[in-house]
Amino acid sequence: MNLNSRKDIFSFFIQYISKILDFVSNHIAANDISEKILLDFESWTRDILKENQSNIYYGVQQATANTIKNLISNLSDSYTDIEVKDFKYILSGLFDEIIIYLSNIDKEEWNKYMIERYLFNTATSGSQIIEMIKVHNQSHTMKDNEMSIIYYQILSFGYMGKYRFEKVKYR
Repeated sequence: MNLNSRKDIFSFFIQYISKILDFVSNHIAANDISEKILLDFESWTRDILKENQSNIYYGVQQATANTIKNLISNLSDSYTDIEVKDFKYILSGLFDEIIIYLSNIDKEEWNKYMIERYLFNTATSGSQIIEMIKVHNQSHTMKDNEMSIIYYQILSFGYMGKYRFEKVKYR
């Protein structure tokens, strides 16, 4: 995918975040997440495209972080604080990986504006999320089915975390 223009970057951005939001609205606390969030997100993307900000990365970072925060705030009544924090972390890591590794935008520049760094002041989701999946798989109970769906979904989006550049040996 060639992302050379502002329009291309936002088209790419909207495509993947829309998938994340669709997944969340369909599978995670569907009763708690209103259609208004999706409409607000669409409205936000239109506003960003009109603004002609001088720093596209900063604009994407701020707006994405706010979208994730708003989305997660609607889950707080149904989930524990740890689950809400984990979900926010997973969305942040997934979005950063999509931008950094699955697009042709300036990776060095985006590293300065990572969503994970902005929301959590860390840059370890590549290994941390993989570890979260391993721990989850070892201690999985029926109660954890929603987290299983989240982990499966991020992997199906192409999330590879720390394994992105490692050669995987198949048996």
